[in-house]
Amino acid sequence: MEGDAKRQDGSEWPVVTEEERILYEILFYSQGPVDGYLLGEGVRDLFLKSGLSLRVLSQIWNLADVSNDNVLNVHEFVLVMHLIRGLLKGLKAPPTLPRKLTPPKTEPVTLQPATQQEREAYTKIFQALDVQRKGFLDGDSCRQVFQASGLTSEMLTHVWNLADVTRDGLLDVDEFCVACHLLRFIKAGNSIAGPVDVFTLLPDKVANKSLQARKRSAFNNEKRRQQVLQENKRLQLQQDKVDILRQVYKVQKKQGKPQITEEEFATNLAKEKEEIEKLEEIVFRLKKEHEKVRQETVKIILAEQKLNTDIVSIKKDTDELNRRLATCHTHATKDTDPFHQLYEQRKEKRQGSTIKDLDKIDASLPFDLNPFDPNLRPELVCQGLQLFTNTGNNHSSKGNNFHAVIEGLGNFGEAFDDLLAGSSARSEMEEDAVFKEVPVSMDRERWLGLQWGPEVEGQLEGVMGLSGQETEQLQEKLFTLRAELQKLNEPGSRLVFWLRRGMQSVTKYHED
Repeated sequence: MEGDAKRQDGSEWPVVTEEERILYEILFYSQGPVDGYLLGEGVRDLFLKSGLSLRVLSQIWNLADVSNDNVLNVHEFVLVMHLIRGLLKGLKAPPTLPRKLTPPKTEPVTLQPATQQEREAYTKIFQALDVQRKGFLDGDSCRQVFQASGLTSEMLTHVWNLADVTRDGLLDVDEFCVACHLLRFIKAGNSIAGPVDVFTLLPDKVANKSLQARKRSAFNNEKRRQQVLQENKRLQLQQDKVDILRQVYKVQKKQGKPQITEEEFATNLAKEKEEIEKLEEIVFRLKKEHEKVRQETVKIILAEQKLNTDIVSIKKDTDELNRRLATCHTHATKDTDPFHQLYEQRKEKRQGSTIKDLDKIDASLPFDLNPFDPNLRPELVCQGLQLFTNTGNNHSSKGNNFHAVIEGLGNFGEAFDDLLAGSSARSEMEEDAVFKEVPVSMDRERWLGLQWGPEVEGQLEGVMGLSGQETEQLQEKLFTLRAELQKLNEPGSRLVFWLRRGMQSVTKYHED
């Protein structure tokens, strides 16, 4: 009887551990919450992956939804996950929520995104440490870097557990940037005591179904389309340039005033043709990549329209959310069986298939592990405690380069600004797997062997040896062509191929 009473009051339920909480908070933010809340079918789809019955899931939802608003904030989401895994391990669902499981009221941490200069500085550190170009750093490689911040082992443990999003005990360059940004955030006097949305720094890893991910996808498709148009225009202008230069040289010879020899002209023409070949390959590759984008142009337009509709819908949901939050909620205002309603809505789409099909719903997870696995031990997949409490594992046999990096970090404080000062804003195209942007300038460009700089403007006739009315149209074409090229190059860069090998890049084509 005493055991039955104990099960009834829920006293056998363990509290949420720190490692468990961080794991579930990462999962929460990976789903792309709106204004700090998860609402709608998406989050319920995730819980359906647990394999629990709809009735039990509805019971858990209502236990965790302590604000009675039919949506989940990060603390309530953590509680849902804790309850689900408890039931999967054989515990009984309490009729009411035990006091020790009441969600905390700590406010989420406001974390500003890293600037491009900051990210480049973090990446430089990563590259210096990743001497074998594996594309990741293990705990041993990161430990001394973290400790260079001068923070306590407890704080370093927390930073590692937040940064190792994939829970593989390794940090790739993106996760390492998260860690560095958090260290500097703390060194600046900020606290990370509350939930931290690390996906502020990892926008590419937010769930594909989220509004943020779909907007980013549409932006990237449009970006590639613009690149196709720009580089194709560059190719056309380069081809026009060769045609006009041929005409110029022909007129020069006709007037007996060639500025260069035929051999020099042939050499220059060969270089111009080589540039055309480079551009043709770039345009071909761009068009090949863009083919499916071109085929789905209508879909993209519709997707963008849908995004606008989604924004309106989210705004409507948010307004409704705010209305709910301003209301004094009671159990009477709750949806008592949210998962049954969801099942009924999906039943028509499944055309009568069974509940077991719900387990096949695709849910986006930031890590490979199954968060619903009853045998999962969060303390083992959050390895920060092992890294920063067992100081005997420190290795002092690192090379001189490693120790030079440590010394140059400036404790991640104000001295770190020296590293930032040496970093320039990176182009977004550096994240492209095929192309990168390189600087381009026409100031020192030579046409027919003649340097065309500011001093040539307005003196084309004398410098190129052209005179008479028959050359006026040709000169106008030259100036028009150069003006178009100048306009095309206004951003100050152009595309070239690059090959990505880990964190290294090898430019295939270089400027002459």
